Amino acid sequence: MSQDLAQFPAMPKPEFLQSIIHGSLTEKSNFNKAIRSWVILSSLYLIEDDNKANFNIDESGFFQPAYWVKNVYFDTGKLDENEQPITYHLADFNKISTKEWLFNNNKEEEISWGEYFKSLYNIDEKKLNKLLDAPYPFDTKDNVKKESYERNIRNGFDTLAEKGWLQKTGTKNQTKYKKQPDEVWQKLINPVSSSTIITPSGETFTNELTTFFEKFNEPINNIQRFFVDVEYLVSSKKSARIQGLQNQLLEIWKKKSIPPVKLTYRSAKLYNDEVETIAIPICFYYIKRAPYLFAYGQTPIDEDKLSLYDYRIDKIISLEELTWKDNIIPPELKSHWEKEKIPTPETITYDMLAALGNDCYQPQKDMIIRFHRYFHNLYMEGTKRESLYTEINVNFVKNHIKIANIKPEEKQLLLDRVEANQNDIYCKVPYRLNDNNVIMRLRAWGYNVEVLLPFDLRKRLAEDAQKTWKLYNKYE
Repeated sequence: MSQDLAQFPAMPKPEFLQSIIHGSLTEKSNFNKAIRSWVILSSLYLIEDDNKANFNIDESGFFQPAYWVKNVYFDTGKLDENEQPITYHLADFNKISTKEWLFNNNKEEEISWGEYFKSLYNIDEKKLNKLLDAPYPFDTKDNVKKESYERNIRNGFDTLAEKGWLQKTGTKNQTKYKKQPDEVWQKLINPVSSSTIITPSGETFTNELTTFFEKFNEPINNIQRFFVDVEYLVSSKKSARIQGLQNQLLEIWKKKSIPPVKLTYRSAKLYNDEVETIAIPICFYYIKRAPYLFAYGQTPIDEDKLSLYDYRIDKIISLEELTWKDNIIPPELKSHWEKEKIPTPETITYDMLAALGNDCYQPQKDMIIRFHRYFHNLYMEGTKRESLYTEINVNFVKNHIKIANIKPEEKQLLLDRVEANQNDIYCKVPYRLNDNNVIMRLRAWGYNVEVLLPFDLRKRLAEDAQKTWKLYNKYE
């Protein structure tokens, strides 16, 4: 196989599992079906041994699921008392846990994968554990008859054919399946995650919305029934250049080894000065009103310090593909690439959801805020925001105020505010420093929320409110 071709995943990403089934992975039955479907595909596309010969593949490459059911096996990587490999056939698959299938009992991989899954589907640890712990993907306790159990597994082949992973031929009782050519299945390896889009209101398109897209993206009886209201402020005059950038990045990301690029960028933060940076392109994120290219390397703010940076696509003047042999590549960037220290789309997605704000390369800090109870109950409680806004008690708030590095009169002001509003909801929230999106979010909530700490952020919002008040106060 060519070095630039994608490999079949030995440990599947959540997006991959989602792409090979119908319905959401957050349902236990769908989750287990996805694992079983991945096992089927692994036996065909990942395992290169004589096992496939036992599937009774004909000259045209087709085989019947019955032969797969009869002959498939899983190498546990363990040895018996005679030092012979221990293998499980289908009848023994019910002994293999979900964690063994996915992570081969690698705890570090399990934690990383689990954190990403939680952020992708906006679920808590309890829900994740229910998916990972029980029942086992090939558990037979709900399939009293062996024939029923095997039929359910064979039905997985139909779904994989519908999803494009297998070719299908024959009649209902004599159905056969065949692997897809490399050029076909290679395109299915990295499905796009819908969770990388953020709406103007700050909400994330999660995989829970995929059901809507799948069911309602086409008109019904010639009437469109599903609409998405997302602002897009990029000028159409720049569409040709933007399409060129998209095509360049599409070809770059198809490569197994991602090369560095040189970006010429007109930075709004530098008053539209043009700067050149060298970085590794990682992914696109739609934030508020435009797509941003996240890249790791030099930044328009500081070319000597490596960091993530989000480049608004219409501000990118040009993109030039480089090679790692070019002399202009910063040595530290090359070292990070060689040591595989480059952020991935998964880590960026996780970081984006870990704090208030969108500039995930900015340092984080905690703020303490007060919500009117009615507002909190309506717009925070029971939503995905709730996991980010940790509710805290009044005594916790008072203690933090007392140890804060602020003036005594400022401490007393805050303590008086808390004392007068003990029945409201107080939360601790991680946010990103120097991120204007944080200010915009707090402004949008207006008087329904009060920032207590840090005090400099409180002062900033108070000053903004005073300036706004002056605009509308005719007596000022």
